[in-house]
Amino acid sequence: ESGSYWQRIRTVDASAGSTNCFNFEARLGSGSYTNLMTILNDGSVGVGITNPGVKLHLNNASTLTATYQKFTNGTATTGTTLGIDADGDFLINNGETKELKLYTNDTQRMTLTSAGSVVIGNNATPTAGCLLTLRTSGSTGLSIKSASNSGESFINFGDNDDINSGRIYYG
Repeated sequence: ESGSYWQRIRTVDASAGSTNCFNFEARLGSGSYTNLMTILNDGSVGVGITNPGVKLHLNNASTLTATYQKFTNGTATTGTTLGIDADGDFLINNGETKELKLYTNDTQRMTLTSAGSVVIGNNATPTAGCLLTLRTSGSTGLSIKSASNSGESFINFGDNDDINSGRIYYG
């Protein structure tokens, strides 16, 4: 029996001093049960955590361990992964040769192409050979401001040997 896995769904009553919930638990052999997932009475789901603070809360209690969510469908079989890597950095990884699109007010505002170009504005077509395209249907502007009145604002042009061989400068 030491190699046997056991699973159970346990209900927890609020009268026991906690929130009503379902706990999905498992154990190996005769060891103690480990909580794998909790569903609270308000519909919040915790995976790896018994007290989810939001509707879906994923937790990996191990330190220096990545925690990810993956999204796939019949077209995007490699899919997109969201999560926290082992160093704690937030990660968005589109494993497909597709764009990453950001929307506000149900309108596409920014696109990161699969080639690494960024388009900001309401037309997601990058300018050929450019890493950054700003595009709107009307006037287009770029504002660079210092956080203080004594600060500087500038755009540098250059290469690996000379980062500021050309410069637009205000200061």
